[in-house]
Amino acid sequence: MKTAKDYIIEYVIGKMIESNPKDFAGKTVEDIQKQIEEDGEVSDYFNEYLDEFRWSGEQSFIKSTKCSRHYENHEVARVLDINGEKIAVGWTYWFGGGKHGEPESIDWLDDAYFCDYTQETRIVDVFTKRV
Repeated sequence: MKTAKDYIIEYVIGKMIESNPKDFAGKTVEDIQKQIEEDGEVSDYFNEYLDEFRWSGEQSFIKSTKCSRHYENHEVARVLDINGEKIAVGWTYWFGGGKHGEPESIDWLDDAYFCDYTQETRIVDVFTKRV
C-alpha cells in the first residue's frame, strides 16, 4: 500500500518529467523511482522540485505535535492529482532558525500523512481601516 511519501515522490517526479521533457525523454515515473531507489542518487532536478513542493502547501490548521527549539512549523496540505485521482497529503513545514538556520534540512517527507479534504464556501467579515 502506498504511503503519502510515495504519492508525493510520484507527483514530484511527474512534474519534473513534464517540465523537462528533453532531459527525461523516454523515461517514466517508475523508471526514475527505480533509479532513485537503486542508486540512492537523487538528481539536482529532483531536489529542486521536492523543495518547491515543500513550499507549496497551504496552511491546514491541523494541530502540530512537533516542536523544535530553533524552528517554527505549520502543518500544511495539498491536493495531488495523480492520473485523475485526487489525494490530499499533509506534512510539517519547518521555517525560521535565524541567520544560520536550515529548516529545509529537517526530514519532512518521512512524516507526510494523508488528509481528509473538503471544499467549503464560508462567509467572512472583512474589516479595513478608514482613511
